[in-house]
Amino acid sequence: MQNILITGGSGYLGSKTIDYFKDFTFYGLEHKTKLLERNNLFTFQDTDFKKIISKYKINIIIHFATNSDRTNKQNKEDIHQTNVLLGEKLLNACIGSQVKLFISSGSYSQDIFDKPPNFYLETKNIFEDSLILHNKEHELRIQNYLLGDVYGKDDFRSNKLINFLVENENKEQIIFNSNGLGAFSPIYIDDILSIMEKDLNSISNDKSYSRKIIASDVVTVKEFVNIYKSIRGKNFKEIYNNNENLYSNFKKINFSDLEFKTSLEEGLKNL
Repeated sequence: MQNILITGGSGYLGSKTIDYFKDFTFYGLEHKTKLLERNNLFTFQDTDFKKIISKYKINIIIHFATNSDRTNKQNKEDIHQTNVLLGEKLLNACIGSQVKLFISSGSYSQDIFDKPPNFYLETKNIFEDSLILHNKEHELRIQNYLLGDVYGKDDFRSNKLINFLVENENKEQIIFNSNGLGAFSPIYIDDILSIMEKDLNSISNDKSYSRKIIASDVVTVKEFVNIYKSIRGKNFKEIYNNNENLYSNFKKINFSDLEFKTSLEEGLKNL
């Protein structure tokens, strides 16, 4: 029986993870205002992680909580607290425990910029260094998922590109709040869950660090919108602003290490 401590369980990826692995027992770490139905809930602020890990015999930690602000307008201390310090606190709580696997999430964007264009990606790079160091010093098996732009059914996040397109695809024109030259790498939710299933069902004495890029080939937003229109049979006009985009200077990378079950055509038609 797997007892899993999960952060970010009320987010899209986290909630889908809990729903998918119904045979596992989940314990949620969330902010005070969030609740996880049918699961035990603890808060970031008031929790002794070591006690929880020991009391509830936690043997897997899934750390999906993230502050994904990319505007450089939010308080850097808050971003650093969630993206670095919380994860480091969890890693330290694993020392001397029965935890066999630590799964964390980063972003494919960590690999497409020579220099991080925002503090969010800076913190993701910092925490990846923490994961590698902890693995070397304490021999905990760590899987670090560098995720593409996750999409799928029942996605409640209104600020995501595909959700925005689905909501507005029948209009004559769509106005985008960017120049359309930023990076995009769609990955269907079920493909992430399938990869995670293999990892969760293969708990062993393996104490390696693994870095998995779970992302599709990187294109620009404009290129993706054209693909989207073709697959969904839409003909809206796109209007992009001409603002300078810090995220336009990225490297187009073909991520081909993993094979995914869901084609982009199938994924978009499933929405």
